[in-house]
Amino acid sequence: MERFRVINSRTLYEWIKYPKISTAKYIILHDTGVDANQSVEEIDGYHKNHNGWKGIGYDIYIDRHYAYETFRLYENIRGAHCKGYNDNIGISLAGATQFSSSQYEQLCEILERLLLLNPKLKIKYHKELNVGKIDPHDSLTMLIDRDYKIAREL
Repeated sequence: MERFRVINSRTLYEWIKYPKISTAKYIILHDTGVDANQSVEEIDGYHKNHNGWKGIGYDIYIDRHYAYETFRLYENIRGAHCKGYNDNIGISLAGATQFSSSQYEQLCEILERLLLLNPKLKIKYHKELNVGKIDPHDSLTMLIDRDYKIAREL
């Protein structure tokens, strides 16, 4: 089984077939809270070896260079990213407090595609849904609140 794929125009087009996108209520945003240079392979290994999961817990992961869809999205496997809300779409950006303009542009392209495919989706933050969580960082949430106000309304 392929564990993750770089998101491109072909994969975005294929998303129309993914059941999770049409059934989810929320897009839940995260950040890794650690070194921004962690690769998708490193996060996958950490989640497997440290947490005992099947692998990376997010459906989508955005590092400094690429955005990836993971096996959880295209194989319709339950996420492992937000307790009580793992049937929703989890997106994480690599980093703790600063995110590149490239990461934000990729995130926006992904959010727009998801919202086009399922206009009922609402954007939530991990820290809103799970007590004690602090992600994503305020530097990211300020941009999302500004640029996706309608999708943030409760």
